[in-house]
Amino acid sequence: MVVALTACSGLPPVPANAQLLVVPDSTPWLLRGRMALQQGDSGWSAHIIWLNEGELSGMCVLGPLGSAVAELRVRPGLVLLRQAGQPPLIMQSAKELMQRYFSLDIDLPELRNLILAQHLDNPEIALQRSSTGMPEAVLWQDWRVQYLRFQEVEGGYLPARVVIHGPEVRLKLVLESWAQVESGRTLPSGCQGL
Repeated sequence: MVVALTACSGLPPVPANAQLLVVPDSTPWLLRGRMALQQGDSGWSAHIIWLNEGELSGMCVLGPLGSAVAELRVRPGLVLLRQAGQPPLIMQSAKELMQRYFSLDIDLPELRNLILAQHLDNPEIALQRSSTGMPEAVLWQDWRVQYLRFQEVEGGYLPARVVIHGPEVRLKLVLESWAQVESGRTLPSGCQGL
């Protein structure tokens, strides 16, 4: 089932009895959205397709005209980054790749949890809730996450617009659709041309 997340100002307010959708780590899902990354004086934006299946993850980054500009595949002990016109980059962990390539000191599972507002009961996380009880902001290590909008998905709510601030980094995400998918699914064909 695919659920569209319309992350715009026209979203209805979250009701007082709303519950965050709990997404088990082992649940395979596919997310489509837009992101904008600002690092110091430089920045870029792209569309993303993110397929997550527990410890296995794949992400396709699409440029302004919808062509694939990068593909990231994560398996335990192996991370592969392919970019158009570049030799593949292979590393042992997603965190190592995020630090080296994007200057982000965060691992993909941690980023996943922050984006989807999951596992916020961690004692290392300072959580602020809105008047409806939904997460409003999270402070974790050097990161601040703001949940600006939520959308109803499969009987619960997921963030539809998220801003993540880190050391010299600002990441904006608009989540357009999120769906549970069957195990073993592959990324859509947009990344196959790399």
